[in-house]
This record gives sequence, structure tokens and C-alpha cells, in this order.
Amino acid sequence: MKIGTKLTLSITLLISIAIAVISTIIGLHLQKMAEHDAQLIAKETAYHYANIVRAELEVALDEAKALAMVFETKAAGDLKLDRSQANNILKRFIENRPKFLGIYLAFEPNAFDGNDGKFIKAPGHDDAGRFIPYWTRDKKGKGVVEPLVDTTDDEHDDHQLHKKRKTVIESHTHLRKTVIEPHTHIIQNKQVLTSSVVVPFFGKQKQLIGVVGIGFALEDLQQRIGELKISEFKNAYATVYSAHGTVIFSKNASYTGKTVKETTESQALIEHVSKTTENFFIKRNSKTLGTTVMTYGALIKIGNTDTHWIVTVNIPEEELTAHLRKITYMIVFIGIAVALLITVFVIFFFAKTISMPLNKLVYISEAIAAGNLNNEIRWRRQDEIGRLLQTFERMQTQLRERIAEEKRIADEALRINEALDNVTTSVLIADTNSTIIYANQSAQQLFKQAAFCKEMPQFQANNLLGTSIETFFKKTEPGRELFTTGMVTNTIASSDSVRFQADTTTSHQTLVTLSDLKLEVSITPVINAEGERLGFVTELRDRTAEMATEHEVNAVVKQAFLKPLVKDSIKPWTTPNK
Repeated sequence: MKIGTKLTLSITLLISIAIAVISTIIGLHLQKMAEHDAQLIAKETAYHYANIVRAELEVALDEAKALAMVFETKAAGDLKLDRSQANNILKRFIENRPKFLGIYLAFEPNAFDGNDGKFIKAPGHDDAGRFIPYWTRDKKGKGVVEPLVDTTDDEHDDHQLHKKRKTVIESHTHLRKTVIEPHTHIIQNKQVLTSSVVVPFFGKQKQLIGVVGIGFALEDLQQRIGELKISEFKNAYATVYSAHGTVIFSKNASYTGKTVKETTESQALIEHVSKTTENFFIKRNSKTLGTTVMTYGALIKIGNTDTHWIVTVNIPEEELTAHLRKITYMIVFIGIAVALLITVFVIFFFAKTISMPLNKLVYISEAIAAGNLNNEIRWRRQDEIGRLLQTFERMQTQLRERIAEEKRIADEALRINEALDNVTTSVLIADTNSTIIYANQSAQQLFKQAAFCKEMPQFQANNLLGTSIETFFKKTEPGRELFTTGMVTNTIASSDSVRFQADTTTSHQTLVTLSDLKLEVSITPVINAEGERLGFVTELRDRTAEMATEHEVNAVVKQAFLKPLVKDSIKPWTTPNK
């Protein structure tokens, strides 16, 4: 695989890993942000729902407070008002307030005018004549009066008259405006889920006289809440609970009117709805959707009453996760696109700045390896590739100069070799280990003579190269004289191995007799400029014929010299003349 491809794949892999790591980190961060945003969305939506419910209830509360002031004024004696006039006020009120389901008064016994006995079973009165009118509208929008029901039973006191009557005795501050728990009420022979705002009013002695209540059907409130959408979350939903955990509105209509315990298995939600006095945020399992939801609960504080409702906004976690997946996929897609762009750039960059110069270097190195040292190498870059090109240029120049020098030396050696091959003197050259590395033609002819073949069979004329020259000196008595003169030393006597001394720098000559051959041997060490010994040059000159001639000449000279001496020695003896 080419280096450019390796680098490209490596960088692409690193970029992909980096994108995966970054995407994971961003995904986790986005998940936290999304949960935070979802909490904010749920919070704002819950506040929005709470404001809608609060607005509906506080309008009724304000109207009830105004009417309570009227009847307190009447109780104080500042306003003359009989039961017929009170009914007319209530009738006109309900006919002109279509958003309300009904309005009622509930006076304590004989608290209105002390004449309850005169109004037994009269419209808007009970069997004791107590003034408890409940005004609603018929189909034509006209006011219809009925008596309130369940106003004296502790267990079924829907309008809390009995409870309020007990608390007012202790202290007026304990008796507050309130919102009645949602309950099913029969109005004009029809069951309606309703709730009421109740405002008490008092006499001069701060005693409870009665309450004004405005009832409203929860159906209208449910419809308004159901029409609202929770941001972009398709299955998100809201639920409204009363102060005691009764479901006022739910995505699941069958939950309406039930308690929170009947609609969920989440103990956290039950605890918060039943006991909390502040906003909350939890993650729970929703029976409505059958999945995990994030629930934000906001309190609905209604005026200055001691009652609060709770609205929860529930966002499915899977929708939040899907939203995150979209963002993550988008990040990954953008990351892949960026990685591809970077990869294309890297390929282009490597092709232009690295791969092409490297290919050129490969071409040059192959050319140099093939013996071509005339390559044109240009370098202008100052980076590693530029330095490498510069090094290649210097290497090519040095190789060219070295080859030229070696050629010159080889030519000189060739000339010397040719000269040595053609001299009449036999020449042997040995290395530092006494191994013969050169033998000229005269030496080869010399070692073909019978004396050598007989005395030194290991010295074959055709196989002189590689033979140790020590063998020659060990086999010749005069040659051994060189050992004692210091030219050659027997370094290991036990193995009879000999080596030339390393400090020998002068030539030595001797005469060697081998059978009937007379050889004059001259050994000269080869020393380089640094004083290192490189080997030996051994010259062998056959002096057999020359010495034989010298011997004959010497014999003739000797004979010629001795003849006069002999002649003179045989002169006759004569007596000297006296």
C-alpha cells in the first residue's frame, strides 16, 4: 500500500474516530440540554395551563366576593333586601353570566331575616325554610332556582357549610375563601362534574351568616385545556388535579373524577400531588402512554384562598430521545461530510506535496540502484522531503565521484597488474593472514616446475590463490632463517603456525634451495599512508642457471689462479750461490 493511501486512510480513520467521540460528547451534552429544555417547556406550559385555570377560577372568585359584600352590607343593616330581591339578584347574575354553571346562597338557619318558618318548602328553601337558593339556566337561558342539597350532612356537605360553621366559632381567620373539590352534581336532572368557588360573609359580631358560591362545569375548562398543544411534542399531555388529588382533566377521559392513586402507579407523583406545596419535576412511568415521561408539576394558587390545584405537563422521553437522535444524526451527517471534504483535501495535499515528491524520490533511488548517476535532482523545499532530496543529490554526487576514483584506482591497478603479469620475476602477493591473493604468470610458470611439484605438492600452479605462503617457508631451510631474523615469527609453536610480524617494515632477502632449484626470495611488506600493514609482496627469482654459470666461472677463475702457483711450486731446487 502506498504511503499516500496509508496516510489518507489513517487520517480518515482518526477523523472518523474524532467525529464519533465528539458526536457522543455532543449527544450527551445535547441530552442534558434537551432535558433541561424539556423541563423549561413543561414548566412554561404548566404555568400557562395554571394561568388559564387560575383566570377561570379567579373571575368566579371575584364575582363571589362582590356578592358576599352585598350580603354583608345587608347583614350590617346598611341595605334593605328581602328574599325575593336576593333571588332577583342571583337570577339576573346567572342569566348574564353564561360561562358560569350556577350561583347559590346558603344562609345559616334564620340568618337572613329570622323568618325561615314562613318559607318552608318555598322555591330555593329547604324543609325548614332555610334560605339556600341555587340558580342555574334552562335551555333557553332563563334562570331556574332549586334548593341546595347536602348542606347539613358532615359527610356529604358539598358546599362546606357544616365545616365552615365549626371553624368560624374558633376564629374568623380560620375561615377563608375556598374552592370546592370537584364533584358530580345533579342540576336540572342531569349529572354534571362541577366545582365551586365559595366566599363566606359575616355579621356584625363576626359570626358566620352564610356563603356565596359560584359553580362552574369543568367540561368547559377541560375543553379549553384539551385544545392546547405542548410545543412540538406529539404525545405530550397535561393533567389537572384538585387540592385533594382528584383528576379534573386528563388525556385519558376515563380518569376524570378519579383520584391520583387510581390513575398512576408512580408513588412520586402521588406524593407530590397529595402533599406538595411547591412545584416539582420527576421522571416516571405513565399508564396513559405506557412509557417513561418527564413530568413537571406547577401549583395553581387561586387568589388568597387556602386551596391550590396542580397542573402537570408530561413529555414522553422517547420523543425527546427522537428529537435528540435527529440532532445527533444531523451532527454525524455534517461530520461525515466534513470528514469527506477533509479527506479529499488530504488526498489532494498529499498528492501535491508528499506523494509526488516521494514518487520522484523512488524513481531517483531506483535509477541510482540501476547505476544511473546523472539524475536531475532539484530541491527548493525546506522541510524533510527537501532535506531528503538534498541528501539524494549529495549521495549521487559522492557516488559519482567515488566511482570515478575507484575507476581511476582500478585503471592504475590494472596497469600495475598488467605490468606484474609481464615481468620475468615471479611475484606473489599475500594479505595480512599470509594468504596468497595474487600470482603473476611467471610465478605460475615457476610453480609448474618439477621441483615444486615434488617438494610441495600442495602448491599447485593453477591453485595458488588462497594458499598460505607460510607453507613455502616452513618447507625450506633457508626460508626458516627469516623466522630467526625477525621477518617471520612462529607465533604458535605447538601448531607450527607462522605469521609475519606486524612491526616489520623493511625488506628481507634470502636464498632458498629447493631440490635443484636456487631461488632468491625477497619479502617486502606493503604499508599504507597511515602506517598500517596491508600484506606482503614476495619476489622469487630463479637463479639456478645464473648460479651454475657463476659456479663455472668461479671454477675457471680458481683454476686459472691456481696454475701459476702450482708451476712455481715445482721449480727445481738450486743452491744459492755463495
